[in-house]
Amino acid sequence: MYADDHQLYATGRRIQVVESTLNDEGRNISHWYSINALQGYFSKYQTIRFGPKSGDKDIDIVIADTSVESHPT
Repeated sequence: MYADDHQLYATGRRIQVVESTLNDEGRNISHWYSINALQGYFSKYQTIRFGPKSGDKDIDIVIADTSVESHPT
């Protein structure tokens, strides 16, 4: 069985806080999938950032050893 069409959201005043929150929640969802006999297609996941520019820093999200593609706006 596969799990998809799930979304994780995080807000924060600093990009580092958002990044940390999404990485933590990514670990949680990966673990939840595992204990419920589901498999996530984490390579299909993408991030998008809304708000003021934070320099050229991409957000670095990794779920189950899979890097999530980042799209700054």
